[in-house]
Amino acid sequence: MRIKVLSTVLAVAFIAAGAASAGHHNHHLDGQGGPHGIGVLNAVDTENGKVNISHGPIPALKWPKMTMDMPVTENVDLDKFGKGNKVQFTVELNDARVYQITVMCATDKDEVTEDLCEEHQAMGEHHDRGGHANSHE
Repeated sequence: MRIKVLSTVLAVAFIAAGAASAGHHNHHLDGQGGPHGIGVLNAVDTENGKVNISHGPIPALKWPKMTMDMPVTENVDLDKFGKGNKVQFTVELNDARVYQITVMCATDKDEVTEDLCEEHQAMGEHHDRGGHANSHE
């Protein structure tokens, strides 16, 4: 009987821990725009709205360093980016449960800088295919 009770308690504890973890994960995604990453663009597919990116680890998602195809939202102007650009990006889970890039800007940094892309937008800068920041004229 004690084994059955202990098994039930452990099962409830694992379920509760998983729910708490999932709740924390979703809260993070719904908060300040989702997890950020740094990567290099290997390909930009403007026609289909996606990029192939080699990015570093994204701890908030428990993603290791990898290369992958990722869709982007219409907020991301892919005409401003090209192969070889180093970028900082934000990902969010869409209604279809697929991660997509919602914000992307050029960077020369190796680590995520909070609000980097938002700062570029506030300063009226855009990024050409070479990844260089240019002021609007």
